Amino acid sequence: MAVDRLLSAIQERAAARGMTLAALARASGMQPSNLRRMLKSTTASPQLGSVMRLLPPLRCRIGPAGAADPAELAAFLDDQRQRRGLAWKQLLEAGDVHGAKLTAAPMPNPERLPLDLVMRLADALDVTLMLVDAEATVATVGASASRRPRARVSTRETQPMTHSRRA
Repeated sequence: MAVDRLLSAIQERAAARGMTLAALARASGMQPSNLRRMLKSTTASPQLGSVMRLLPPLRCRIGPAGAADPAELAAFLDDQRQRRGLAWKQLLEAGDVHGAKLTAAPMPNPERLPLDLVMRLADALDVTLMLVDAEATVATVGASASRRPRARVSTRETQPMTHSRRA
């Protein structure tokens, strides 16, 4: 499952950076027990916002969009959908409970979208979501700005807005 691959990639990235899951949780503003539960659950899908809060401490983003936050990723997927001339409903299976919310409104709060829904939408659009280095996406912004859809990539290091920037 794509969700498992993305969550495993996050764990691998943390290990490669020498971070324990507890340290990653604290750096992301989460309780370590909540992070462990999110990574180990086989029944519940984490919300996109919860997963994306883990990215700044790992110095990565979600590619190919270069998305640093849920709104950027949602805008990227919406642009891909519009380029193909599709409605959200066409990308979802009949009876999809989470998808029904998506088709009822223009775009619900992207923070609260279930990660499995986001991954299914990406798969339906033939987009493979993966972790990419934040530095690499920032460096390529100028070169690919004409191809990049609405997703915006900041040219400065991504930090949660509630924390002060480190020197």
